[in-house]
Amino acid sequence: PEPEPEPEPEPEPEPEPEWEHGGKFRSSTESFSEVIDNAAASAVLSTAPDLEPTSELQSGTPTPFLERYSFDKNKVWWLLGIFLFVGFCSFSGEKDDPPPIEVVATEPPPMVVQAEPDFSAIDLGRTNAMITELFGPEVTFGEVVGTNPVLASELVRALQPDLETFIAPRSHLRQRILRARSSVTDEQAVSIAELRLAWLQRAQTVGEGACREVTSARFFSGIPLMRSDWITFERSVAADLLRTGRLDENPLNIQSEAPVVPQWAFDTAAQQSGLDPLVLQAASVDARNPARCEVEIALLQAMLSRPQDVNAAMLAAI
Repeated sequence: PEPEPEPEPEPEPEPEPEWEHGGKFRSSTESFSEVIDNAAASAVLSTAPDLEPTSELQSGTPTPFLERYSFDKNKVWWLLGIFLFVGFCSFSGEKDDPPPIEVVATEPPPMVVQAEPDFSAIDLGRTNAMITELFGPEVTFGEVVGTNPVLASELVRALQPDLETFIAPRSHLRQRILRARSSVTDEQAVSIAELRLAWLQRAQTVGEGACREVTSARFFSGIPLMRSDWITFERSVAADLLRTGRLDENPLNIQSEAPVVPQWAFDTAAQQSGLDPLVLQAASVDARNPARCEVEIALLQAMLSRPQDVNAAMLAAI
């Protein structure tokens, strides 16, 4: 028999390479990043028109930045970068200013200037006659215009519809006299009270309607028609008020106290007139009371009987 062949020896395993320390851990992501970087570098090298990649690869040393991206070779990119840099710095350095506050100038309300009355077309002869009838011969129309032009204009307008008589101007002047009681002195207030008492007594003789014209201070149709002596006294009172500036359209109130009729005036009026005190109290606050005229006469007589105890505010309360 033939001898059996000897088995071939098994090849010895190759020794494993010894592990050497590489300096840091290399992850799978780093290899991927290298692929991205290499691709980006290839793209840059392929798109740069004047770049010579062979010089860097052959020499093995990196090319300086300014030499690679010189201004002569990349003017467009340099200008674009400078423009963007300057624009970014300008934008980041500026702060948004707050919107300007619009200041609206508030103008003062327009001043209402009352036009000066025109007296060029009036009948000067009739106008002077009216002033003499209302204020006496010592007062002229020029004095009234210079002292109170508004009153002069009102009197002229009241004269127009009635050129023959001076009833309308007299009624207007009487209203001004009563309105001036809040701005007169005590002496002037006594004179006005005496004149008003004479008006009431004269109107009482005519009738209830005439008396109401005085209590309401309307003086319609020249009521009451006074005697010549009372007309003279009325002129003197009006002239004094005109020259002292008391006949203004809105007289200044100079009274230091509220206009109130004192209680002693009611008591004296009740004793002198025989009127019931309750009637006196009721009619003094009710202009439509049938006894209004009689009560005003009684109160004025009582207060004028003691002129040293009254003042302008008390007399103005009636």
